[in-house]
Amino acid sequence: MATQQLYFKGKCQWAKVFKADTKFNPQGEYKIDLFLDAENLKKFKDSGLQLKLRHNEEGDEPYVTFKRPDKQMIKGEIVDRGRPQILDKDNNTLPEDTVIGNGSV
Repeated sequence: MATQQLYFKGKCQWAKVFKADTKFNPQGEYKIDLFLDAENLKKFKDSGLQLKLRHNEEGDEPYVTFKRPDKQMIKGEIVDRGRPQILDKDNNTLPEDTVIGNGSV
């Protein structure tokens, strides 16, 4: 199976990308809701990703929830996948103490 890296840009909400959230998954998961503009929405649809496209309460802004498990069972062993790489607008890695507020791009 081929792996392709895709990059999406947009406003975010509920960013849990530096510390795994264990509220609904005891193994922990990283997740972020990303609102997609027309260009990124087309890229998302063309990608074939099978994530659910949702809309805000007003129904006019599409967004996708991206998730990544912190730990995952692979071939009978729990594998630590670690946190995702989070980049700023200049493609520099953000430090773990960075606060990403709702509406951040």
